Amino acid sequence: MPDLEARPSSLRAGRPALLSIAIDDDDDQRTPVFHSRGLSGGSAISSEDSPDSAAALILIHDDDDDDDDRDFERPLALDFSTDDDGDSDDLDDSLSPLYQVNGKLSIPPLTPFTIFVYLLSPYLKLGALLLPFYQLPLKYGLSGILVSALLAVVARHLLYLLARYLRKADLEEVVGHTFVSSKRKGRKGERRREFFRFLVRLGTAALRILLVAVYLQECVHFVLPLLTTTPMSHQSSTELAIASTAVILALLLAYPGSLASWLVIIATNLSVFTYVLWLAAITYLYTQGTLPINPERTRSKNIWDGFVTTVFIFTSSNTLPLYASIKGTIQSLLFNANTFLSLPESGTTPATGNAGVPRRDGSLKQPLYRSFKLLSLLSVATALALILPLVGFAAYPNENPTEPATASVSANVSAGNILIGYSDQLPYWELPFPPGESTPATRIQTYITPVLASLTLLFGTPQLLITIPTFPAGSLKWLPTGLGYTSMPRVISRLTVILKKSAVGLFLILLTLIPLFFGTSTTLRSWTTILSILATYYVPPVLHILTHTFKSPLSIILPSTYFSFSSAPTPVSSHRPSTSLPVPGSSTDLDVRSSSSINGSGHSSTSTTARAPQPMTLSSSSRHRQTPSQQLHDVLLQRKERALQKRQMRRRIIWDIWAWVIFLGGFVVLGWATRVLGND
Repeated sequence: MPDLEARPSSLRAGRPALLSIAIDDDDDQRTPVFHSRGLSGGSAISSEDSPDSAAALILIHDDDDDDDDRDFERPLALDFSTDDDGDSDDLDDSLSPLYQVNGKLSIPPLTPFTIFVYLLSPYLKLGALLLPFYQLPLKYGLSGILVSALLAVVARHLLYLLARYLRKADLEEVVGHTFVSSKRKGRKGERRREFFRFLVRLGTAALRILLVAVYLQECVHFVLPLLTTTPMSHQSSTELAIASTAVILALLLAYPGSLASWLVIIATNLSVFTYVLWLAAITYLYTQGTLPINPERTRSKNIWDGFVTTVFIFTSSNTLPLYASIKGTIQSLLFNANTFLSLPESGTTPATGNAGVPRRDGSLKQPLYRSFKLLSLLSVATALALILPLVGFAAYPNENPTEPATASVSANVSAGNILIGYSDQLPYWELPFPPGESTPATRIQTYITPVLASLTLLFGTPQLLITIPTFPAGSLKWLPTGLGYTSMPRVISRLTVILKKSAVGLFLILLTLIPLFFGTSTTLRSWTTILSILATYYVPPVLHILTHTFKSPLSIILPSTYFSFSSAPTPVSSHRPSTSLPVPGSSTDLDVRSSSSINGSGHSSTSTTARAPQPMTLSSSSRHRQTPSQQLHDVLLQRKERALQKRQMRRRIIWDIWAWVIFLGGFVVLGWATRVLGND
C-alpha cells in the first residue's frame, strides 16, 4: 500500500478531499504515488493508514523523475513570437532535437556560399549547353524558361516544407512516412518503411549514375572532333579511349568522398566558371555572326525537343541533403546516443556557429544569408540570368552566319542528336575550318567552345558521384517471410561500402562505353531526361499531396515543463468560445476530462466547466487556483496560437494549390506533346 500524505486545505468544509496520483510515465511500467488532502475544519489531519473514501481521484502526469530522459523529445524553447513580414523559416531547425537525420550524410555542414554553388551548379550543365542549338522562337523559349524556373522553385520549396513539417532531412524517411501509415508498428510496418527506403536509394543511385554517364558521353562528343578527322565508322577506338579517360578523371575528382573536400569544392566552382567562359565565347560568336542556323527550327518536333531541353535545364537533386547541411544537423554528431560528442554551450556546431541577430525575446536569430529559401531563390535567379542570353541568341539567330566548311567527319554527332536524338541535318559546331579561313571567331568556335563545354560537364560529375547512396546493413529487411527479418550481413555491408567506388566506376564504364559502341546513346539520354524531369518536378508535389491530403495531421505537442492541468475549474464566459490545447508529453495518450465531484448524497456529478492548461506554479497554495493575471495570460496565449494556426493554414492552402497545379499540369503538357508530335 503506497504511503499517503495528508496536507492542509483551505477549501470549504464538506468538499471531499482530493487524492492525486502522480504517474512516472515510462515505456510500459507506471508506478502510482498517491497524495491526499484532508478537509477537517481547516486543520491538517494525517491519514497515512486510511485515506478519505470520498476523495476524488485526479490523474496528474509527473515528469519530475524522467525529465532527463525526455529532454531530447522536447523543443529547447517555446517561442510564440511571430513576424508579420514572413515566416521564420528555419531559425532554430539546426538545434531542434526533433529534426531527424538518419545515417551518415555525405554533405557535412558547409558555408552558405558553398551551398549556393552546389545549388547553382546543376542548372548550368547539359540543358543550358544545348539550348542554342534548337533555336526556339521567343514565345516558346522565353515562356518555357520562365515557367521552368518558377516550377523548379516551387517544387524545391515543397520538398523543403515537407522536410520541416516531418522534421526529416532525408528523402528516404519522407517517402517512408508518406506511404506507410504511422499507426503501423512492429516488424510489419518497419519492413514496409525499409522497402520504400530501399526503393529511394536504388532510384537515386540509378538516376545519378545515368546523369554522370550522359555527361561523360557528351564530353566525348565535344572533344572527339578535335582529336581525329577519320570517318565515324573508324572512330570506335578513339571514342572508347576518350570515354575511359573521362571516367577515370571523374572518379579521381570524386575520390575524396565528401562535398566538403577542397578538391570537390574547387571542381564545382570551376564547373560554374567554365560555363561563364563558354557563355562569353558564345556571345562573342553571336556578335561576329558565326553562329549557325538550324534549318528546321520551325518544325513542331524541334520545338518540342527544345521545350524538353528547356525543362531539363532546371532539374536538380540533393535538395534535402543540402538543406540539412546548411542547418548543420548530423545525427552522428549531435543526436546520436552512441557518440561521445556533445552539443556546445553556444547551441551550434563549430561549422555553423556564426553570431546570430538578436530577437525581441533576447535569443539569437539566424542570419538571413543562412536561409535555405533565400539561397535556393538566389541560385535559380542567378541561373536564369546566365541562361536568358542563350534564349535571345536562339530566338534571333544570325541572318548570314559564316558556314563551316564540309569535313569528312559525319554529322551523326550533331548538336541536336546529343540529347533527344534529333536528325542529322543540324549544323555541326565543332568541325574545323580550312587553314585559309582561320579567324579568331572560327578558332573559338572550333576549339574553345567544345573544350569549355566538356570541362563544364566533367567538373560537374563529382557532385553527383559523391552523393550516390549506399545500401547499409538492414537494407534487406523488406524481403518476404523467411528472409524478411534477416538483414544484410555486416561483413557484406562493409564490403559494399568499401567497393562502392569500384562498383560505381564499373557501372559508369559500362553505361558510357556500351551505348557508344552499340549506338544506343539516344535511348539512354532520353530516359535519363524523362527520369530527371519527373524526379525534380513531380515527386515533391506528389509527396505533398499524399502527406497533407491522405495522412493524418501531426499533433501540436507543448512541453510538459511549461503547462500542467489545474484541478480547479476555469469558468469560460459565454461570449468567448473555449479552446482546449493538447495534453503535453506522453499524457496526450490519456483521456483527461473535467474532475468529478461527489455531492452530498454520495452520487457523482461531472463538472461541465471547461478546463484549459495553466502555467505551472510551484506554490502548493496556488497550485489549484488561477489568478486573474494567469487567466489573462492563458486567454492571450490561446488567441495567439489560433492566429498562428490560421496563418499557417492559409499558407498551406496556397502551397496545396501549387502542388495540384503542377500535378495536373503535367497531364496537360503530355497531351499537348502527343498532339504536337502526332501532327508533325
